[in-house]
Amino acid sequence: MVGFEEEWEEEEEWWEEEEEEEEEE
Repeated sequence: MVGFEEEWEEEEEWWEEEEEEEEEE
C-alpha cells in the first residue's frame, strides 16, 4: 500500500510509535 504510507507521512508523529506493528504487515 504505497499510497497508504504517503498519506501518513504528515502524521509520522504517531506513526513512528505504531510503525513496529504496521511494519509486520
